[in-house]
Amino acid sequence: MKQAICAGVFLLLTLGGTLWHSACLREAMDSYAGQLTAARRLADEGDWAGAEEMTRRMWQDWQKHDAQFHSLLRHSEIDEIHVTVGEVLEALALADPSLYHPANARLITQLRLLSQMEQLTLQNVL
Repeated sequence: MKQAICAGVFLLLTLGGTLWHSACLREAMDSYAGQLTAARRLADEGDWAGAEEMTRRMWQDWQKHDAQFHSLLRHSEIDEIHVTVGEVLEALALADPSLYHPANARLITQLRLLSQMEQLTLQNVL
């Protein structure tokens, strides 16, 4: 009986941890995507310095959690985000919309896909 109770408690703790991780990750990725969308608006208005500052703030916040992301998520996905952030920042430094807009859109998509990939859904379980 004790073994069944311990196993049940362990399963509930694992499920709770999974749900907590998914919720926190979704919140973080939505926040990052929102900051990048706001940065795009600034760039569209010609405020390249403001767009770069906002993107750098987002990236600094990401880096505070980078070890956690590397521990819990696929390294290849995290590495792709690192590369894309570099492309976005380079395009911002050049103030080149033809480079910036596709790179920024790709980064937003990568963040959203990363969040979706970690959600506890039937699609992800199967």
